[in-house]
Amino acid sequence: MRFPTDPRLSPDQAAALRRNRVLGKGAERIILEIPDMARLIGVLDDVARSAADPARLRDHGPAAAERFYREPDRAAAPGDGGTVSPGAFVDAYLEAHDRIPDFDRAFSALCEITKRRQKLRSIMSSQPMPVISDIAMRSPLEYLAMDDEAMASWMIWRKWLYDIDNRIGQETGYLVASVMALALGGRVCEARTSPIRRSGGDFARRRVDCIKDNRAYDLKARLTDAPSRRARMGDEMAFARDCSFSGFVPVLLVLEDPGPGRSEELVEAYANYGGSVLYGEEAWSHVHEHAGPMMSAFVDLFLRRPVRAISNAGDRPLDLTLRASEEGINIELLVAEPRMQAMRFGRA
Repeated sequence: MRFPTDPRLSPDQAAALRRNRVLGKGAERIILEIPDMARLIGVLDDVARSAADPARLRDHGPAAAERFYREPDRAAAPGDGGTVSPGAFVDAYLEAHDRIPDFDRAFSALCEITKRRQKLRSIMSSQPMPVISDIAMRSPLEYLAMDDEAMASWMIWRKWLYDIDNRIGQETGYLVASVMALALGGRVCEARTSPIRRSGGDFARRRVDCIKDNRAYDLKARLTDAPSRRARMGDEMAFARDCSFSGFVPVLLVLEDPGPGRSEELVEAYANYGGSVLYGEEAWSHVHEHAGPMMSAFVDLFLRRPVRAISNAGDRPLDLTLRASEEGINIELLVAEPRMQAMRFGRA
C-alpha cells in the first residue's frame, strides 16, 4: 500500500513517518505496511494509559508489550490483519500525537523494533548455508570423531548458527543504540553532520550514537568479548578524547553489567576527559532519569523486560532438532515432554 501524502501532516511529521517506515537499502530493505504502523499506535495507546499510573503499569503494562510481541505483523502473516486506508491512518496518527505523551519518540522506537524483527526473519530465511570447502581446514581438531559425512554436516550447521548469531548481535546493537537515543531525547549524528571531530590526523567528523545538550553518548548493549575487545577499546578511549576535544562530555552507557570484566582503564580514561562510564543498573537508571514517564515505561516493557525474562529462563540447553530442505529451515526444541516449540524459516 502506497504511503500517504496528506496535507494535514507537517513537513517534519511526513519526514519522520518516511524514516520510521523504512530500514536499509537494496535486497535487505524493510518497509512497514500501513496496517502494521496503525497497529503500533494501538500498542502505544495501551502503554500510555499504563505509564501515568505505576500500579496500572505494573499490572497491565506487560500485557500490552506481550500483545505486541505475540501478534504477528503482516510480514510474518501475509494476507492477515485487514487493511487500513491512508486517510484513516493519518487520522489515528494525528490524534495519537496530540493525546499520547512523547508519542513521536515512542512511535519511532516501536517502529525500529518492528523493522529489526522483520529483518531478523529476512536474515533467517536468506542466510546461506556455508560451503564445506570454505571450512574444511578446521577439521583436523575433530577428524574421525564422527564419520566424514556427519562431521561435515556438523561443521556446516555450526558455522550457519555462528553466522546467524553474529548478524543478530549486530542488529541488536543497532536497535539498542536507536531506542536508547530516543529515550534520552537526543539526536543521532551521522559523520557528515557531527559536531564531534577526531582529535588527531585530519580532524574528521565522527558519527555519534546520541548527543543531548553537552553530552555525547556511546551506547552499547554490552562490551565486545575478547579478543576483539582490545581492538574496540582503543576506539572507545578515542571517543572520550574526541568528545572532550570538541567541547562535549563523553558518556559510555553499557546496558549489560560485565561484572568482574569491567575495564577500570576505560573508566579512568573517561574520567580523565570529564566523562563517565555507566554499566548495568547505573546505565538503566541514567536512561530512566532522562527519559520521562512514557519512554521510561517503554524501555522497561520493550527492552528490559524481555532481557530479564530470558535471563531468568535458565542456562540448561534443551534438546534441539535442525532440518534443512529446499523449502527452508525447521528448528525444533523439546520444552517439556511431549511439547515441541518450533520455528520455521522459508527460503527467500
